[in-house]
Amino acid sequence: MDATCRYYRASLPETQYYSFVPLIRFGRRAWEFKDKAQIHLEIGDICIMVTPDKNVLYICDADTLSEVLLRRNEFKRPREVLGVLSTSLDQSVSGEDWRRHKKATGPPFSNEQTNNLVWQEALRQIQEMMHYWIDQGELALQTTAEDAKTFSLNILPSTGFGKSYPFNPPSDTDNDSGHSMSYKESLSLIVGNAIPILIIGPNFLLKWKRHLLESSQKIAQATVEFQTYMKEMVQEERELIAKGKRSKPNLMTSLIRASQSNSEFKTNDTDTRSEQSGLSESEIFGNVFVFNFAGHDTISHTLCYALNLLAAHPTLETLRLYHPLVTFTKSTGNLPRTITYGSKELHLPPNTMIMPSILDIQSHPHYRGADRLLWRPSRWIISSSNRNGELTKELWTPPKGSYMPWSEGPRGCPGKKFGQVEFVAAMAGLFHGHRVEIVKEGGENQREAEKRVKGLVDHSVMVLLLQMMNPEKAGLRWVRKG
Repeated sequence: MDATCRYYRASLPETQYYSFVPLIRFGRRAWEFKDKAQIHLEIGDICIMVTPDKNVLYICDADTLSEVLLRRNEFKRPREVLGVLSTSLDQSVSGEDWRRHKKATGPPFSNEQTNNLVWQEALRQIQEMMHYWIDQGELALQTTAEDAKTFSLNILPSTGFGKSYPFNPPSDTDNDSGHSMSYKESLSLIVGNAIPILIIGPNFLLKWKRHLLESSQKIAQATVEFQTYMKEMVQEERELIAKGKRSKPNLMTSLIRASQSNSEFKTNDTDTRSEQSGLSESEIFGNVFVFNFAGHDTISHTLCYALNLLAAHPTLETLRLYHPLVTFTKSTGNLPRTITYGSKELHLPPNTMIMPSILDIQSHPHYRGADRLLWRPSRWIISSSNRNGELTKELWTPPKGSYMPWSEGPRGCPGKKFGQVEFVAAMAGLFHGHRVEIVKEGGENQREAEKRVKGLVDHSVMVLLLQMMNPEKAGLRWVRKG
């Protein structure tokens, strides 16, 4: 990760020509974060980028974007993007397969048992993290980003597998019985190296393990251990189901039972999929991997942004301007498609890539006003007087399609409630009895310190997701209230 950040730091540096040299303006990853809807203000809410490979359509109109997301059978995730994730994942399948996955993966994320489990574990982790931070005393806390990752990572074993770990474990923590590394360590290595593992393939890693560097050998071993843990969990749960017993609730057991209730549980992946309404063993493994992969960096980066911005501003709105996922991808597929933009019909040729402009639409003056780039939480609250002259307040609901921190439509994020509960628990646990402040440097005043931290927040890059380039340079201090 550090090497990746150094690469971005050195490539395509900021210049005075940024705004009018297309190669520099649109040649950077996550250029949308820097642009903030400017391209749509210059050209239009729907524009197309022509490349030698294929055309890319950018949409910054709420109605058109909602239409595309609702027509999931026509505008699908392109295979070249999702192929690396295989067909065993809920978010990479379509048609009947998607409905089968949705039927099995929906219940684990919608039941109150899961939400309660997330809430309780998140509060426990955040309390331990706060104790660790308070113990730093007057020292500038420079590990906010790493600690946020630890917090998020520790939620996953507990809610996913029923394995709970302390926030700051002792260095001599034993591995689980019969394993060369703990579940948490294997998960951490896999999540941190997910893209290389998916591109190279775990089979290649295992086949050439002896010839790899020591660090790569450890990653290969982590893939073995992680799969072994999942197989053990499936076997244990199947035995409990056969005996009519129930285990402690977690995502893995809920997924197994949901799949079991839909059909006889399949362990043979060669079974005809049209004949099975549940998930095969490998499909369960694939979905569990995606839950872990998607649920780690999204929360940890959002939490890091929120804490740094809260140190500089007492109130703010984070996800609107610092969304971890800058955009996602749809495609017209092999057929021409027609979409509606206002009163017009736009005809799209086959194999057109569609990129919803998430950050752009969330910072567009048409939907957010002239102060679109300012933190103004009051924009979300509508104040009015009732018949008795009493002041009432209610939450403002953005126009459909103009605010999508969790995407929209039938294929919106299945872990939305999970993430919301985790983040709210973190905020409640952190700020219930404490406040966060910036540690000033070099004789700077409060305004200068706030400007410095805001600059560090804005200096963000796209690695797997949008994240701060140098979060360790923002020294924070936690102080007890009262």
